[in-house]
Amino acid sequence: MKKHNYAEVINKATYRLSCDADNKRAGQILQKTYSEALVYYQNEIDRILLSNDKFRWAKTLDIMQKTNDLSDEIRYNSTASRLICEPKIYASEIPDITQRAVAELYGIGTDLLTQNTKEKAKEAYYYFTKAEKLIPKYKDVGEKIHESKERATFKVIIEPVSAYTQNNVLSFSTKTFYQTMFYKLRENFPYSGFISFYSPEEASNHKITNPDQIVQIEIYDFELESKIIEYGGEVIPNPSKILTLVDGKYVWVKYVGPPNNRISNQKTLSRLLMKANAVLKITSPSDHKTVYKDNIPWNYTEELNYSYKSGISQTHISISPDNQIFFDHFSLSLGDQVVNRLSQFFKQYN
Repeated sequence: MKKHNYAEVINKATYRLSCDADNKRAGQILQKTYSEALVYYQNEIDRILLSNDKFRWAKTLDIMQKTNDLSDEIRYNSTASRLICEPKIYASEIPDITQRAVAELYGIGTDLLTQNTKEKAKEAYYYFTKAEKLIPKYKDVGEKIHESKERATFKVIIEPVSAYTQNNVLSFSTKTFYQTMFYKLRENFPYSGFISFYSPEEASNHKITNPDQIVQIEIYDFELESKIIEYGGEVIPNPSKILTLVDGKYVWVKYVGPPNNRISNQKTLSRLLMKANAVLKITSPSDHKTVYKDNIPWNYTEELNYSYKSGISQTHISISPDNQIFFDHFSLSLGDQVVNRLSQFFKQYN
């Protein structure tokens, strides 16, 4: 009770009364708590309305709604309503107080927008949305919500990603990596937040000419090594004689091949080791400063259930259509690390 947590106490008391209408202890707690709540809330309303609090009407409305909620809890419980016959309800006062509270929130939000900062625009957005919930079509509150959200949002352009082998001998398409990275970032930062990521094309379509920051990602020194591993199969001794064509006839002759046994049904798999380095850089275009930079070394192993021979290194380049597929596997794994670093950095603006 010292914390004025009246709703919780009354809720427990009415629940006990609904289970046991003869619970005298619950009835006494209900009557005492409700009486104290009415006195406390009325004193709060009087204090707020006599103050210079710029949110006095919004706070007054909030207290009246709390009082009504307590009263409804009692009214809808048959046992509690017999103990407290006429719980206090603010009915005629609510429309006028609501109108005053919405005008108050709208005015404060409008003043905040004149300060031209993202933090103030974010505050304004919350006040406009609260005003809209109370009176949905109040003035141009819908437009104000859109304007404040737009001005509060931190806009980031992610430039196309480059990826290549050592000495720039071979480059790769990063389309899969780029699209997956955007998808995961937008999962981490949905539209309801205050940060948006754009490709250069999207930024152009949205007419964003002054982004807050630009992200650059480069994957370089990509290498791919394959190792074929043979396993399984059945060991079969070499035959001592084999059927051989001699002078036009097939005859059995002594086998003179290698003495080693042979393996039938032998299986193979390929173990691929992919590695590269990546650099992640975030710059602020307004002052051309680098605000974040990190080098990300990466290794990734992939096993295939078939024999694959390939090599991409500083001394050996094997051109194969499968190389792009393996690079996509690698880059998606690397992409998780990039997304994690970006998310950690940008959460400060959300």
